Amino acid sequence: MAARARHVGRLIDHIGMVVRDFPASEAFNDKVNADPALVQIRADALRDAQGSTLEIGFGSGLNLEHYPAAVSKLLAIEPNPGMLERASASAACRFRWR
Repeated sequence: MAARARHVGRLIDHIGMVVRDFPASEAFNDKVNADPALVQIRADALRDAQGSTLEIGFGSGLNLEHYPAAVSKLLAIEPNPGMLERASASAACRFRWR
């Protein structure tokens, strides 16, 4: 449990840094999120997720590929309409929108 908390903490620290310095550029966002270190942090943070899961700040859906099969239901919340457009257009996002 402590290891997972460390991974989640590292992800939050990284995201905080990106949000503070974020230019209005999708290309920049894509480059940052493709960083292998960040991809590994996402995978590590979600490895033990299971059952009904809530993701606050869904963004463009980059975490989807890291959720294990043990997640039976995902409720994703994203207040940014631009990110919702990116998520709904993403091939990775094949689920029912409400």
